[in-house]
Amino acid sequence: MTTRSRLLVVDADATRATETADALSTPDRQVDLVSTADAALTALGDDAIDCVICERDLEDGTGVDLLRTVRDVHGDVPFVLLPADGDEALAETAVARDVTAYVRRVDDWRERLETAVSRALEAGRDPTGLLKERALDEAPVGITIADARDPELPLIYANDSFEELTGYDREF
Repeated sequence: MTTRSRLLVVDADATRATETADALSTPDRQVDLVSTADAALTALGDDAIDCVICERDLEDGTGVDLLRTVRDVHGDVPFVLLPADGDEALAETAVARDVTAYVRRVDDWRERLETAVSRALEAGRDPTGLLKERALDEAPVGITIADARDPELPLIYANDSFEELTGYDREF
């Protein structure tokens, strides 16, 4: 018997929360919605939540405040910050608070969110295994990695900032 992953979406905007839940819904996932940090902490205390997906601003605080409390009380539960209006300062603060992933709600956010949540679920409750990848993905500078074993040095990795800075697509 396969166990369904439990995801918790925390967002004060019901329409946006439903959109997030729809983007993450699969047969092997249960997605619960709450609108406050207090409700999120209650859900985390009552149930085994495999990943929290949280907006920047909540009815009773901020996503970063909730992240801090989750880290203090629940340890390494994967936590994805999904702000509608994020910026570099917010990303830096979230990374300093040990966020598992930071995904801005722009352009292809659904695809990037799915990737972030899938990685978090694969890593289980060990976000430290994601540290290097998260650092590369979330760096505010463009980063590429080439295969030095190939004489043509093809790119095998490029982060989002590389795409934003150069305008090039990340197709390998």
